[in-house]
Amino acid sequence: MAGSARAILRLLYRWGLRLRMVESLTWGPWGAACGAAAGLLVALVARVWPLMLTHWLIALSGTLALAGFAIGAVTPWLRPRSPLRLAYIFDRRFGLAERLTTALELSAGRIKTTREMAHAQISDALQAARSIDVQALLPLRVSRRALVAFGLMVFALVLLFWLPNPQDRVLLQRAALRKTIEAQRERLEAIRQ
Repeated sequence: MAGSARAILRLLYRWGLRLRMVESLTWGPWGAACGAAAGLLVALVARVWPLMLTHWLIALSGTLALAGFAIGAVTPWLRPRSPLRLAYIFDRRFGLAERLTTALELSAGRIKTTREMAHAQISDALQAARSIDVQALLPLRVSRRALVAFGLMVFALVLLFWLPNPQDRVLLQRAALRKTIEAQRERLEAIRQ
């Protein structure tokens, strides 16, 4: 019985890794789309108020998109999942009718039954788990909706950055004014000395 329970735990561990990869491939592009949307929002605000020059907006938007992707791709790996939680997830996802969850609870002694009944249940759960084609049920593919959303955000950003930003002129005038004031301040300091 202990060997079958360990085999179930090994399967759950492998399936858990695959589930994390699937979630990374889903959440990473969604995170990038959210980061690009945040960059788009800042770029739109920068057309109304003089926040920063266009080349800084481009860098900020790219950084936000990369940070969003990284957060989305890494988050599934940071969330701890117990074997019992994984068993529950895969029972539901693979239609195993609570076999894995029951097998783990039996092996942990949470459910009281005869030794023969527990052994039969755990063996049945292991046999059912081994018949699962994980590659077919947990395919490694990127979400098309996330890619479309990201593409739309990038298109909007490119269009925004291609059109001239009227606030760039205001920012450049302010920079020139600051430079002039600093030069005058240095000249006055030289005269005073």
